[in-house]
Amino acid sequence: MARENIHIPPGKLWKITMDRKNAPLGNWTYGSKVTIKPGMKLIFVAGTVPMDENGEIIGKGDFKAQYRKCIENLQVVLEAEGATLKDVVQLNNFVRDEDEGMRTGAWRVENWPDLFGKKVGDQTGVGGVFVEVVRICEPYQLVELQAIAAVDPPEEK
Repeated sequence: MARENIHIPPGKLWKITMDRKNAPLGNWTYGSKVTIKPGMKLIFVAGTVPMDENGEIIGKGDFKAQYRKCIENLQVVLEAEGATLKDVVQLNNFVRDEDEGMRTGAWRVENWPDLFGKKVGDQTGVGGVFVEVVRICEPYQLVELQAIAAVDPPEEK
């Protein structure tokens, strides 16, 4: 399989757009093509955890509660940069139990169609992965998110 080499000149802003050309295998594809275009601001968000404003992990033992809080925290970070969930082009999920990704697919689509598409497996959601890990940060933490968003740069005055 040929790999496309992409060179990003230093100091340039780019947009990543998803172009899914692979036929789906169930709910997945073999991969996504990423096209980089000039003129956009990239926002890299890591360490999005299910932590409340007091620094406490919420929803101990409840994957859906923790996932919802991670998305809420992601939205706060994105909004501070002038972005929304619609601007996310990649979302990586680090989970203690990968089966939760399978069990909650329809729930995630229903709650966040901008991220996950209009139905499970329709391949219109953002690129990303579910990675099962032995431990994240706290023993009772079940999920952590990492995202990349692309937005128009602010107008220069």
